Amino acid sequence: MTNFEITNFLENLFVYSWTSSKSDLENLIDSVTPSVEIELHEDEDGKVLFNKYTKLLKQMDFTEMKSSHSVSVLPEVSAVMLLRSVIIEINETGINQLEEMSFEQLKSEYAHLRVKLLNNIKSQVTEEVEKSEASSYEIEDTAQKIVDQYEDKFHEIANELGYQFLRYKTSALIKWTSSDRIPLLINLQKLDFQEVPVDPVDVN
Repeated sequence: MTNFEITNFLENLFVYSWTSSKSDLENLIDSVTPSVEIELHEDEDGKVLFNKYTKLLKQMDFTEMKSSHSVSVLPEVSAVMLLRSVIIEINETGINQLEEMSFEQLKSEYAHLRVKLLNNIKSQVTEEVEKSEASSYEIEDTAQKIVDQYEDKFHEIANELGYQFLRYKTSALIKWTSSDRIPLLINLQKLDFQEVPVDPVDVN
């Protein structure tokens, strides 16, 4: 499961599981080409994924959409978790999966994106409680709890689907939670993907 079409399907399945949006559902359905369906039926892991896909189609309901905050924050959460995973791998094995970045660059970028994510959430929290008398500490604490909840949600989806799809710029890391498949880091440019900015706010 490493070619363009399968990778595209895995990403779209994970994204739709997060957003439950109609547009992401359409992207998911479009990604299930005849060749993808054939490949998914070639092994047990693929069959399980296809069954989960068909189950999602039967359960689709757009009456309870996730908040726009939750939808827009997915790329940021994903990028932070991918970099953290790479850093942990270096600490445990000495292997740098993102060879184009040094260990120091990875740590610096991870810290930067983590602070950026927290600040974005703090801005949202501040807007929602601006009429209250919440202290800066309370806002900080609330924002951190929300970030933790987003990461928990990410893990819940991964456990349900059997894999994580982590993305940072043009790199994607597929980590399987339901099998002993080796985690796979993919250069999406080589699969003809377009780069997706880490911060969707930068997109006009």
